[in-house]
Amino acid sequence: MNTKNQPSSVSATQWGKTVTIAVEHSDVDLYELLEMFKGLAVGLEYSESSWRKVIKELGEAYAEEDEDEDEPKKAYYDMGMYEPSPALKKAVEEYSRKIKENHTHIQDFDVNKLTDKEIDEALSEHNQHEEQLEEWDTTDTGGLPKVDPTNL
Repeated sequence: MNTKNQPSSVSATQWGKTVTIAVEHSDVDLYELLEMFKGLAVGLEYSESSWRKVIKELGEAYAEEDEDEDEPKKAYYDMGMYEPSPALKKAVEEYSRKIKENHTHIQDFDVNKLTDKEIDEALSEHNQHEEQLEEWDTTDTGGLPKVDPTNL
């Protein structure tokens, strides 16, 4: 499956006024999404100080709820980020092991130990490759016969 990192947007309409906030990528985390919602609120003419007050009050309410919970505290914050399944992690590790067997110049790595910077660099490189593929002139066959992909 070839899914391109497409733009994301959120919109709100109030009293006949519609505000839309868009970003050029799909991998929006909750912090960025909240900033987009803040843009909607300000665009709908709520003051930034009102936004901040409501966010603080919600934070305090969540903190009180957390104190009331009997569950042990988690050592991490769930920011709504995708967490791959154990089966997917195992499949990736198996795939990388097979690649390393055939390509001895590739260093050992653990997908669970990638830094945010390494992930960002890999995504950036991937997106750059996708953009290059989109710009590729598929009508130039260089003298080769054209192939009907439905007959492959």
